[in-house]
Amino acid sequence: MYKPNILALCHLIMQFAIFPRLFKAALQLVQQSAFSLEGAILPAAAGVLVESEGGSLRLTATTLTTSLSTTVPLAGNSTGTMSTVVDARLLTQILGQLPPKQETRFLYAAADELLVITGPKGQFRQGGEASSNFPRPKQLQAFGNRATLPAKALHKALLTIEPCILSSSKISQAYTAGLLRLRGQRAVLQATGGFFAASCEVREVETTAQAELMLPLAAVRLLIAQLGREEVRGEVVVNWNETSAEFSFGHPLVRLSTQLVEDTMPPVDNHLLPDPKRVPVLVDKEVLRLMALRLRPFSTKNQAFFSFADDRISVAVSRPEWGREATEWQPAQVNGPAPELQINLKFLARLLEVLDTQEVELSLPHVSGGVMRLLPGSEAKAPYLYNTTLVLATILPDVVEEMEEAQVEEEF
Repeated sequence: MYKPNILALCHLIMQFAIFPRLFKAALQLVQQSAFSLEGAILPAAAGVLVESEGGSLRLTATTLTTSLSTTVPLAGNSTGTMSTVVDARLLTQILGQLPPKQETRFLYAAADELLVITGPKGQFRQGGEASSNFPRPKQLQAFGNRATLPAKALHKALLTIEPCILSSSKISQAYTAGLLRLRGQRAVLQATGGFFAASCEVREVETTAQAELMLPLAAVRLLIAQLGREEVRGEVVVNWNETSAEFSFGHPLVRLSTQLVEDTMPPVDNHLLPDPKRVPVLVDKEVLRLMALRLRPFSTKNQAFFSFADDRISVAVSRPEWGREATEWQPAQVNGPAPELQINLKFLARLLEVLDTQEVELSLPHVSGGVMRLLPGSEAKAPYLYNTTLVLATILPDVVEEMEEAQVEEEF
């Protein structure tokens, strides 16, 4: 049987060369935002779109509402153009077995089919979904709306609010999103899960317009993962319109496009107003966090009773139906009389994790019902954030019984 000479057809088809390590890294980067094969509504959404763009390749993956793309330079001359959807997991495995510093040639000889040439004896052919079926992110019409934020400061702010974003909520979509509020030379990021909230400020911001962008949890988590990479420094450019936003950062350039949540953030600012009646309590953060983790198995619905003396915190929990109870005392500096409070240990432990100082301040309400504020200590590890406040509701016993079970056990 006659077999066509692939090399003789090179002038008729798209061909390019790239280092396997670079291609593999780019595939792994964007694959974070791709649908799983089992969960994809459209089969093409489970793959990664690979498109030629001058002397580089653009790779895009999507969850339909959030998309991530990046570009990688080509190592050799390319001919023609291409657009295909690949199985990123399979192609990543192939690239991982090739010499990382040896150029690998790719041929795009037929519609939606990619041929990997690894030498005179090695060829891998991969066919997939038609690239025309890939749900490309819509072109963003920026209307002049543009802002720049320090990359590391934005990363730290997103880490701070992420524990307060619910994975799902029957009450409001705002509980499943983070708010990015742009105002002149500062940005405020906020999130709330109903019984807890976070607010922090980023400075050295430039923006052409004021805005309130509600980012879905998927976009927040992808931004955290990407901005946390060591090589990402400098600034993040944000473009937006009424329904979508795009974040651009890093070298090579990474673009994250996301649909915005159509909801309004509950009034978190009301919990941040000055209150001279509040009682400050200084305590070692890690001691308090570990105490909350130790006592959780002994508590009913994660609830614990906190009481305060001049030099200590006492925490009591119980599960009467199982005959279990526990109490711990830890040293603290309590600057005034404070009522006994009922606090959710699960929420408290998660909020303490995002504070990066050895000592934290608990700003207590002067009544049993209200909110407790968690403030970072005076020695911050990095001067990225300002006015960082975490809020946790203190709940009266009769109110606990009226809560919806799904809301109490809701995952962060």
